[in-house]
Amino acid sequence: DIRKAFSVLKGIAVDLERDKQFDQ
Repeated sequence: DIRKAFSVLKGIAVDLERDKQFDQ
C-alpha cells in the first residue's frame, strides 16, 4: 500500500527533524 509506505517515510523525516533540533 503506497499510503502506508508514505506514512513510514514521513515518520522517518519527522524523526530526522527531531534529531536536528536536538543537536542545536
